[in-house]
Amino acid sequence: MASMNRRRSDSTSTPDTRTAPSASLGPNDGQDEPISNKTGQSKTEKSETITLSHSLPAADDLRSEILPRRKTMIAIIVAVVIVLAMSAVAFLMTADRVSRNHLEPELNRLLLNAMEKELVISPPDLMAVRQLMEDFIKHPRIASIQLHDNTDQLLIQIPAVQGPNIDTERLQIHRHAFTTIGHDYEIVIANARALPLYFLTETISTLLIIGSISSLLMFLLYVLIRRWQQYPYHDLKKQLDRIQLLEQDASFQFRAEDPDLQPLVESLNEFYWHLHRRNFDLARAHQQAESARQRATLLAQESARMNDDLEKEIRVRSTMERQLGHTKSLLDAILNAIPFALFSVDQHGNLLQYNRRGKELLKTALLKSERPAGEAGHPGVQLGQPLNGFIPELDDIIRTVLGTIARRAHIQQVHAQHEDSPDGSYNGAEGSSNPANGSSENSSDHPTDRKPLTQQHLTLNSIEQELKTEVTAYALDNSDEAVAVIRLEDIRQRLKMEEMMVQSEKMLTVGGLAAGMAHEINNPLGAILQNLQNIRRRLLGQLPANKRTAESLGLDLLALEQYLRQRDVIQMMDHIKDAGERAAAIIESMLNFSRQNDAMLESQSVSDLIDNAINIARSDLNFRHVELQHSPMDHLPAVNAIPGEIEQVLVNLIKNALQALSQYHTDDEPDWKPVIRLHAWRNGDLVSISVEDNGSGVPADKVAHVFEPFFTTKEVGEGTGLGLSVSYFIVTNHHKGQMLYRHADPHGARFIVKLPISK
Repeated sequence: MASMNRRRSDSTSTPDTRTAPSASLGPNDGQDEPISNKTGQSKTEKSETITLSHSLPAADDLRSEILPRRKTMIAIIVAVVIVLAMSAVAFLMTADRVSRNHLEPELNRLLLNAMEKELVISPPDLMAVRQLMEDFIKHPRIASIQLHDNTDQLLIQIPAVQGPNIDTERLQIHRHAFTTIGHDYEIVIANARALPLYFLTETISTLLIIGSISSLLMFLLYVLIRRWQQYPYHDLKKQLDRIQLLEQDASFQFRAEDPDLQPLVESLNEFYWHLHRRNFDLARAHQQAESARQRATLLAQESARMNDDLEKEIRVRSTMERQLGHTKSLLDAILNAIPFALFSVDQHGNLLQYNRRGKELLKTALLKSERPAGEAGHPGVQLGQPLNGFIPELDDIIRTVLGTIARRAHIQQVHAQHEDSPDGSYNGAEGSSNPANGSSENSSDHPTDRKPLTQQHLTLNSIEQELKTEVTAYALDNSDEAVAVIRLEDIRQRLKMEEMMVQSEKMLTVGGLAAGMAHEINNPLGAILQNLQNIRRRLLGQLPANKRTAESLGLDLLALEQYLRQRDVIQMMDHIKDAGERAAAIIESMLNFSRQNDAMLESQSVSDLIDNAINIARSDLNFRHVELQHSPMDHLPAVNAIPGEIEQVLVNLIKNALQALSQYHTDDEPDWKPVIRLHAWRNGDLVSISVEDNGSGVPADKVAHVFEPFFTTKEVGEGTGLGLSVSYFIVTNHHKGQMLYRHADPHGARFIVKLPISK
């Protein structure tokens, strides 16, 4: 308690580093104001900052003061538990010592006496001895019993065999020898050193009961002591509750009868006095602050009005800036999204602005011309430089555009001076022409004309070799610096599409001619086959008219038939028939190929499509040195197709394969033979048709371009580059299928056409 009081007194004398809010005394507070504190002494209020000397103890401090009492109770409980444990250990040690020193010798002596009595009988009854040993072995202090004769032969052992659970190190061996009539015996008794399990169990149970009762009594005692200890604190709490109901009574004093609480009471009285004084200072400061707040409110209202006006002006300016920024971003995005290049130039032809595509062209032109890099954001492109310095091909166009713009400016000046003249006429130094009567300039120079100043095709080799472009120039009105905008559009793709359309028209024309020729050839071919059939019937047939005519002429028909066969006339007629039928099949395929396919997709046999394509190819191409292989395909399901278009695709693929084989030469394969293989198989809901050759194939760097229009690996003049692109368009767009290229094994090209199965 003394140490606790000493800590309390130290805390009251040490000032706290935390300062409370303070206020200076007014002019009416010149005299010191005595205030009663806990000791009845007077406190003087000075005009300086009040520093709180004490504060309420923290919750951790209170717990640290109460904790020793709890520790005392815990120590008592622990001491009781230790005493009980030591008592139990002493009891067990005493019981063990009594058992070894008194119980074991007495038990062994009783066993020896009983066995001597049984062994005195001659002859000894070993069964009785065994029964006796089994009775004694039941005692927990006897682990085993052995009986030996004078030759050290084991006669009886109880238990018969020691099991693995017997710990021989915890046994004490006793050997006893005795002599009967004519026999010597030795008894070996193994006594257990450990106390019986039931003894330990009972001891522990008793200790638990005693410990439980002791714990209950200690808990009741602890509760009673805690109530005695908490009584002074409850009284102090009542005083705190009562002071909360008082209206800042500075004369109130905390009191406590417990000397242990006296330091806490003194600290509370000191804290309460400072709290009362602080509240008084805060109230006076609040009055001063309220007066200052009212003055500040008037100033704030005036400032708020000024701020509102300024904010409105800033908001209007910000809105305009955002709109201008959005408009500029939108215009930049539109200009950069345009796929052709745009350049704006001033009246001297200097570059003022360009879009993203124009920037790319300028960078390409600079890199190609190997000029040094400039200091702008990209190599050598700086605004203010002549545009024809980057692209020399635009020099003539820029001169023409600037001249036209200068003439337009002159016309505008003439019109303005004419309107300002009092009599409506103008005779200036620049010329005597009257705008009212007409101008010598053509109508295209009129300022209100919105047509392009110029539009022509131009090849820009300074940017890219054979770069075909369309150059268009427009005049800019109401511009301070820029006078014209020049547009460059890459028209190579457009020219290719125009050429493709021309080629398509040619193909349509050729198809129409082929259809007309097929019709013209079909009629005489039909007459030839029909007359050939009539010749065979009249020479070899057993018709009655043949017999009558032969008899009238004295002609032997059998001899005539033998003559025709020996001279191979009949075989020649068979050849004529086969050739005519093959020609008829070719004509039929040509008609199907050239027929307009505006109808919807229809179910077609894969085998028929391939056979027709092969027939067309054989009639048009030379397969003399090329082996054409194809397997039977009757087992495949029908596909949705337009026959003429799919046959056109297959003929193009066969023709490309034949041309590739004719250009392939190798010395590494002496046994190589040109082969074209056609194969078809089912792949899910599609039927795949492959055309494969064993030529050189398509180079790896050109595989990605095989289906592009006008792309070809042939020499100039040998191909247009439209066959595969048209075929790809037919398969993918018209038939909703797929067309792929794969490299053949070990070399060659393999094109695969996938068509949907007919449902």
